[in-house]
Amino acid sequence: MLQDIRHAFRFLARSPTYSLVTLLTLAIGLGATTTVFSIVNGLLLRPLPYQDPEQLFTVWVTNGPGQTGLSWRQFTSLKEDGKSFQNLGLYSDTFVDIDYEGKLARRKVARVSSGFIDALRVQPVLGRGFSVDDERAEAPSVALIDYGFWWSHFGGDARAVGRQVRLSDHRPVTVIGVLPQEFRSPLRGESPSIWTLEIESLQTNLDAPFERTLGRLARGVTGEQAGAEVSLLHDTALEGRFSLTPLLDYLVRGHRTQVLLFLGAVLCVLLIVIINLTSLELARFPMFEDEVSIRTALGAPAWRLMTSAVTQKRPLKVT
Repeated sequence: MLQDIRHAFRFLARSPTYSLVTLLTLAIGLGATTTVFSIVNGLLLRPLPYQDPEQLFTVWVTNGPGQTGLSWRQFTSLKEDGKSFQNLGLYSDTFVDIDYEGKLARRKVARVSSGFIDALRVQPVLGRGFSVDDERAEAPSVALIDYGFWWSHFGGDARAVGRQVRLSDHRPVTVIGVLPQEFRSPLRGESPSIWTLEIESLQTNLDAPFERTLGRLARGVTGEQAGAEVSLLHDTALEGRFSLTPLLDYLVRGHRTQVLLFLGAVLCVLLIVIINLTSLELARFPMFEDEVSIRTALGAPAWRLMTSAVTQKRPLKVT
């Protein structure tokens, strides 16, 4: 076997052009396929990093061909009349200046209702999450902070819970919990650094649409059942109907077809690579045919010829 390996490497050294072309062809085909499959896996195949992600849906108001987010009035109507959701929450975000002990930073801040975090089944690694009591008008303003903000502004200090951070509107919010390091917003774009409850501001303009509404289906309810129920709930103020979109479909909306087409194109490239390598091997066949004839004439057994042929393909695979 060692003799066959040495012979294979000597043969490749005598054919540098063949070796280089084969390596480049393999590198291009396998590299492109691996890269694109990683993208497809991350977008389409890998489940979302939340508990029972198939139960998460975005909720919209459909009016003709367009869709808009729910207003506070529509949100409360859906919560009161709909029975398909065990958690339902509003979401909006903006970039604001954050002041903590004289350190200013511009970060994304999310404005949510408590049901949004509850729908994601996220438990803070420090402190507590939002509660219904935090949504009362007389309750103090509270916030959850993400893991990166906790380290950058509080140095990972466990005493961060209970401290206050002042937003650009000069309104202080009290930190009540730190979100896990792996947690990311399920919506597109940069994940917020601070999550606040702003129920009072949500109710200021009852008909202003929010960016997103996220819901988790009640136990035993399917997406089809929930969709059928909410489609019957008519919003008379805006003459629209509620509709559902699975969270994964929302995240890859407009990209699924392009990604799959791209994957198909790369697989075609990989097929071309295989055909090219096969052609190169067939072009070398006369050389092997002479070698096999000589070895057979010298009395080499069939198994020896077979191991020699297989071994001569190994150096490129190892390389």
